[in-house]
Amino acid sequence: MRPGHHRAQGLLLHDTVAFTADGTPLGVVQARTWVRPKEKPAPPPPKKRGPKPKNAPCEPPKNDGKSESEKWRASFREVARIQPLLSGTRLVSVGDREADFYALFREATADPRGPSLLVRAVRNRKTADAAPLWKSLEKRASAGMMVVEIPRKGGRPGRTARMSVRFGSFEIASPEQGPWKGSPSLRLQALVVTETDPPEGVAPLEWKLLTTGPVDSLEKATCVVKWYARRWGIEVFHRTPRGPAAASKTASWAMITVLKPVWRSTWWWRGASSI
Repeated sequence: MRPGHHRAQGLLLHDTVAFTADGTPLGVVQARTWVRPKEKPAPPPPKKRGPKPKNAPCEPPKNDGKSESEKWRASFREVARIQPLLSGTRLVSVGDREADFYALFREATADPRGPSLLVRAVRNRKTADAAPLWKSLEKRASAGMMVVEIPRKGGRPGRTARMSVRFGSFEIASPEQGPWKGSPSLRLQALVVTETDPPEGVAPLEWKLLTTGPVDSLEKATCVVKWYARRWGIEVFHRTPRGPAAASKTASWAMITVLKPVWRSTWWWRGASSI
């Protein structure tokens, strides 16, 4: 929701959108807007690949409602509020690399009756016995293969990716520095899925995922990866908001103007992609 003019400030929007397991959009669950102070630069994007994500976002401070990481906590709390209302339905809160921070996982593991949390990881975490998490997992033999449909993006055509799947349950140590140093370890499930035969000249796709939900079989691991892949639906949802919101003067007006037409576009994309 940021205006295109380089001197304009505008609003930032973070929303939570509900999808079914097969990708059908259901609606906007929660939306949060804020204005970043002019003197505060945008945080660097998390590093996508490589063994040392030096620009991974810092662990946010404890109980800081002003931190931008609060958007992920607010999103998860709203999903947790809804979970008891849907008996027989398991909700999964999905986040990108910005959501990979200890406090969020701690909150998500506090109530076993609450929703699951699924996050694409960016940090080089360690297990409770000080072993590097991702190196430990990558040493394991592949549990099997799965197929993921990769949509087109810009000039990159869509493709069907064959992915090798590795997964395991680990006791994850708390951060070695910062406000959560010395906190209890957390039991999380880790997955690494890697494309085995990418097109010539294309870097293989690799996802490192962390979840609080159970992953004890290839079937469940495949479901988790597919749930994360559904996140592309929200990228489609966000293609429309930038225009109308840029002209808005209040957050509430922007919500009304943006979300209604965008939902029509998302439904159209869902129908078109199934043809």
